[in-house]
Amino acid sequence: MRNRTHQNLKEEKIPYILKVIKKLEQEKRGALLGWHDKKEIIDFYGLQKNEIRYLIEMEGKALDKLIGYRFNVTDYPEAGIGGYDFEFMVIAVEGNEHDEKEDDYQWEVDVAVLLPGATVELMIADPGTPPLELEAAINNTNYGWEIESEIVDVIHHIIIWEEPILKALGAQIDVDQSYTNLL
Repeated sequence: MRNRTHQNLKEEKIPYILKVIKKLEQEKRGALLGWHDKKEIIDFYGLQKNEIRYLIEMEGKALDKLIGYRFNVTDYPEAGIGGYDFEFMVIAVEGNEHDEKEDDYQWEVDVAVLLPGATVELMIADPGTPPLELEAAINNTNYGWEIESEIVDVIHHIIIWEEPILKALGAQIDVDQSYTNLL
């Protein structure tokens, strides 16, 4: 055992959960494994309750950083925003467990979509048609539901883009959007 290096001794003192998190971050960056949810991570690494709680705390801290920040979707072309141009703010973050199972922890992110100046380019429109005001698109009885669904997807992508640890940890995030004319 005398052959152990100082680095190996140092690594042995690092808690297991920190090693798991480091590995998860590397895997997401390199897309080595496709974790679908936290349960798969918990089962694969054999995480205990205190370690699962630590993951949940990390998710909460990452989401809390976003509260009050104003996001412009056009700043995120990598997030697959399509023809959307709007701003939003994260208003609140709340977590809750379902059936008291820590592997089923769900985050509710309340977001305010700012409507002034917000637009969307409709794929069904003729080429050269100017973008539609987002509020009018949302209120359209034929496709408004689809626009709202896509808005949630865009916001979710941006949240994950801003805090990639959420994807690495398999965070379950629901976006609850509201709309406002206030700037």
